Amino acid sequence: MTKCKSLNNTISAVPIKRRKLAPTRRKPVDKSAQNQYVKVGTLRGDPSQVIYGCINASKKVWYGTEARSLLEGVKRVKHNDVVYRSMFQGLSRRKVTSKVLEKAERANMRHFSTGEG
Repeated sequence: MTKCKSLNNTISAVPIKRRKLAPTRRKPVDKSAQNQYVKVGTLRGDPSQVIYGCINASKKVWYGTEARSLLEGVKRVKHNDVVYRSMFQGLSRRKVTSKVLEKAERANMRHFSTGEG
């Protein structure tokens, strides 16, 4: 019978490379660059079409039929074509802007406090 060499002597210790995992904690969001969207009402003549208000970094309100389209500048709606929800009815444009801003900020705070962001 021949003697078998032990395999333990021939195997060199090679360190196992472990893949680094991405950090689970999100980085803070730049609030000045973030657009915030709020449902403000419906389109005059088409009550099934929802209108969203967007406040950009310069605190200007834009209205559109889709939240994404406001960034692209497509499908914008004029102020006079919006049938406002009850909380916005009868208010001046300046008051509507301030209410939309308050509502968007509250919704944004709620979104991040629940961990959905």
